[in-house]
Amino acid sequence: MLSTCANLALIIEGTQLHAVNVKCGFHGNFFVVSSLVDVYARSGQIEEAYAVFSDMEHRNVVLWNAMIASFARHGHSWEVMILFEKMQQVGIFPNEVTYLSMLSVCSHAGLVEEARRYFSLLISDHIVEPNVLHYSCLVDVLGRCGKIDEAWELMLQMPFEPTISMWGSLLGSCRKYRHTRLARIAAEELFKLEPENGGNHILLSDAYAASGNWENAVLARKYLKDSGAMKDMGRSWV
Repeated sequence: MLSTCANLALIIEGTQLHAVNVKCGFHGNFFVVSSLVDVYARSGQIEEAYAVFSDMEHRNVVLWNAMIASFARHGHSWEVMILFEKMQQVGIFPNEVTYLSMLSVCSHAGLVEEARRYFSLLISDHIVEPNVLHYSCLVDVLGRCGKIDEAWELMLQMPFEPTISMWGSLLGSCRKYRHTRLARIAAEELFKLEPENGGNHILLSDAYAASGNWENAVLARKYLKDSGAMKDMGRSWV
């Protein structure tokens, strides 16, 4: 029930369930409290979420992760980093979910140095193994901050095949920073992985246009037409 309230941001129903859980003595259950934190955070009540978190005298990694993810969802990067330090001070070690939240908030806030630091901590962790999502977050933050070549090198060195989302992130960053060489490489990979997505042709064309290479910009649009790929049309409720 609590997870449903969280997913649908049903704050009134979530508050009622909170009261029921307290009356029934479930307020000390880690998973119940984690769900309550999620309910309040997804409903925009981040202060109430933190109050629920703070009321727990003992907290496990699931509860710490729930609060960190909640702050990350609201863009509170400073609070996320403080909690990351505090959880270790009380003897709770971060897991793969914790590191994913840290890298995600760094990506959205454009904190490239912090992202590098957390990724280095993850790599040096002898318990947690970095997965493709961790690499994807770092590729994204490097690209957002204009570190296109570094993002590309990371994709070449990682022990996974680059995903569609990684190539898409790289292509978007190349368009923003006018890096046409890697834009071409990323686009060609995307053409193979999702040939029906005409948006990738548009991104490549825009990357060429942004750099003043109008000839290739026109050619990219022509390839879109010739390929038969479709670009998603805009939609309106009106």
